[in-house]
Amino acid sequence: MRARELSEQRPDDAAWVPGGQAVQVAGAAIAGGNFYLGQSLRSMRPYGGSEPALVNPALSVDFAEPDWSGECLGYWPQYSELTPAGRAAYLSWLSGPRESTQVAIGYVFLYFYGLERRALVDAIASPAGFGELPRIAAEVERLLGIYGSNNSFQRYASNFLSVLRGLLERSGMPQGPPPPFERDPSHLLSFFPLDLRLGLGRFVLARHPIPAPWALAWLQASPEVYLRTPAFRCPDEFAQLFSIRYNQRFGEGMVIKPNKTRIRASYRAASSSFGPEFHIPVEDLPDVTALTAPVKVLKGIADECTDALDSYSRWLGRNSTRQGSLAGAALLPPELAHGASSGALDELTQWLESQLAYQAEAVVDAAELVRRWPAQTPGKLTKSEASALAQLLNARGYGVEPDVRFAGPVLGAGHAVVFRVDGLGAGAGPAWASAAAVFQLAAAVAAPGARSDAVLDAVADQIQAALHLPPSEHNRIHAHLRWAAISNPSLNAAKRALGGTDSVAREAIGTFLVDVATANSDVGPEQVSALTKAYKVLDLEPASMYALIHERTSRPPALEPIVIRRARPGVPGEVILPPPPAAAPNTVVLDQDAIRAKLAESAKAAALLGEIFADEEDGSSPPAPPESSAPPGLRGAYASLLRELSARPVWSHDDFVDLTSQLGLLPAAAIETLNEAALEKCGEPVLDGDDVLEINPAALNMLLP
Repeated sequence: MRARELSEQRPDDAAWVPGGQAVQVAGAAIAGGNFYLGQSLRSMRPYGGSEPALVNPALSVDFAEPDWSGECLGYWPQYSELTPAGRAAYLSWLSGPRESTQVAIGYVFLYFYGLERRALVDAIASPAGFGELPRIAAEVERLLGIYGSNNSFQRYASNFLSVLRGLLERSGMPQGPPPPFERDPSHLLSFFPLDLRLGLGRFVLARHPIPAPWALAWLQASPEVYLRTPAFRCPDEFAQLFSIRYNQRFGEGMVIKPNKTRIRASYRAASSSFGPEFHIPVEDLPDVTALTAPVKVLKGIADECTDALDSYSRWLGRNSTRQGSLAGAALLPPELAHGASSGALDELTQWLESQLAYQAEAVVDAAELVRRWPAQTPGKLTKSEASALAQLLNARGYGVEPDVRFAGPVLGAGHAVVFRVDGLGAGAGPAWASAAAVFQLAAAVAAPGARSDAVLDAVADQIQAALHLPPSEHNRIHAHLRWAAISNPSLNAAKRALGGTDSVAREAIGTFLVDVATANSDVGPEQVSALTKAYKVLDLEPASMYALIHERTSRPPALEPIVIRRARPGVPGEVILPPPPAAAPNTVVLDQDAIRAKLAESAKAAALLGEIFADEEDGSSPPAPPESSAPPGLRGAYASLLRELSARPVWSHDDFVDLTSQLGLLPAAAIETLNEAALEKCGEPVLDGDDVLEINPAALNMLLP
């Protein structure tokens, strides 16, 4: 329709100017269309009134001083009620690209009102109008990208866009991803997007598994659900982890029984042309927003994911430009770190594979491995950096010995052993927290006689069984034994950890170490020397060690019939069983029954760890304060640790290790736990430093009750 024809229409007649059609109004050339033009158009309210979005060419316009600030705008703007200066500002905005952020938002709403009416009234009644819906949807998306920072416009436009997509969606099973929508963590959604409701309703009606992306969208769109910071700070990682854990639990997805409540689509328009609610005809589908049980299940999975991403999220908040680095990847949950990809990660993986060369383990230059980590001091790791490196390797399917998480020294000059871990995400669990010190001693004692793979395997099996370590840790024990055999490790860490152990437990450990040393071969000078060092660590007399060595090597337990005399012809009597065949030269024969018998004799195998490290039962550690007085998130030993630390502003690392050992905690884990609680509470860590730990008094006061 030509501009002259539009401007000369009867007073009771108005027309929609389609997008892209050029017209002139009061001398302004408007090429973009998408608005109503005419002198009369009734609103959609029952009692009538004029359509607020209607551009009436008969009204005066003052282009001399356009009212860009919108002083003439009311709460519900209406073109006919604008001042001439206000109409000039609005027509000038329509004449341009409609993207200025300096214009008052009321003018944008006035334009938006016309889009609402065209889509919800004309498009439903007219095929021609329905054909414009894709163009209108694209225009609303464009406006959201420009003016979405205005909360009111963002809310109305997002709701309107979801309705448009719902009207355009074909019936049948959704084939693609869920419709996109934005949810800012600073506020809750006031509506559940219609297009998402329709898609979920189709899944439910067909009893079809709901895919993970749709389940996550269901959760995120639920107005009553609040998600923690990691869901917004690292949304890609959160969505990926949610999908993994959702599929682990439900396979292809949850199957929901159709509920009786049906979707009743209503729209609360921004324009005053409509009533309080405008009803939209949609297909008959179950309304998932009436269901609460599935949302609770999904919220539980989401909470697990945000907990798992908490450390990474905090790190990302402090290091937003380092996303994709090795330090960040080390904090990812194992499921994500295992499959993560970046230049540094890929290069590290390639180097590890080149060293292993399809083997289970390999001896490497520790400095070469350290060089690949982004340390604060190039080529030198702190304890926390060494722990992060080991954690990342573990998540990628590798391990390294020595490992500070298992009471080993920090990686530096010398040798290290890299190996493949058994299973994803094996780590320093509760068993290792107790067994680490005894394991370090046993490895040092066994290493001098463990030169071959056969002996390493046998000793690893023995230590694993005696210390009740899971089968998945066999490769780690084997790798540590190999490292100990070539590195002559210090036993200082074990000495500190066992400092509070009673005499009965220390004697039991000493007997166990002799059993380790004598189980596979004769005891040589190197093993005697290692046993002597271990006995000094345990404050035991070497004389008792020599007596045990003599007993174990000169008269092994009689687990087979003893030969009294050789059989000879004579009167038949009791049958004498033949002796067991002699082992071939250079073959290791490890009799696990004999080992278990020795351990039983010394009465220290079955409950060894519990007796040594039971901090609350033997009274060796200060009692934990009552639960009610502990800081939020810090209970038991961690609360006790926090109160002990408050005694002085600076702690040496050795003193901190001694304190955590008394409480049955791993030092690195204790630092991380306290700092995470402090960051959550006040945004600052409570402990800082490596060799010397400084207490942050502000964070400490926030954590203490």
